[in-house]
Amino acid sequence: MNELVKAAPVPVVVSRGGRIIATSRDVAMYFCKDHAYVCRSIQNLIENAAGSLGAYTFVDTPWVNPQNGQTYRGYEMDRDGFTLLAMGFTGSEALKFKLAYIAEFNRMEAALKSAPAPVLDLNNPAALRTALLGYTEKVLELEAKVEELAPVAAVAQYAP
Repeated sequence: MNELVKAAPVPVVVSRGGRIIATSRDVAMYFCKDHAYVCRSIQNLIENAAGSLGAYTFVDTPWVNPQNGQTYRGYEMDRDGFTLLAMGFTGSEALKFKLAYIAEFNRMEAALKSAPAPVLDLNNPAALRTALLGYTEKVLELEAKVEELAPVAAVAQYAP
């Protein structure tokens, strides 16, 4: 087994400034890619997206190598950037990530389809308001949980 995979069994994600991000260096380590290759891949995504990527999808974050004091290019990326980048990779770790992503999507879809339809009195404004507030709270909770767990949990089940 490749030593890089042992060093990073799941992609590293951290919270920074209220955002969940991954760095290009951690992505390179996890997917056993050269960091320069990952940076070129990100640059290609930025150039080809022509403004359709969100403001925080990829953020240029140079880093200083403590061994030689040189500054190198690096990126931070949000979940969308991480997923977009990883879906373009090939290799065994990339395939595991893609399969885990598909499996998690299918699991969530099945859960949504199996949920019973609520009975709601559409003529009762109080009932409508209560239902709307309840669903809004559930959506916010689920969005927070997905953002927190999806990148790591989906891959962790396939980690060696």
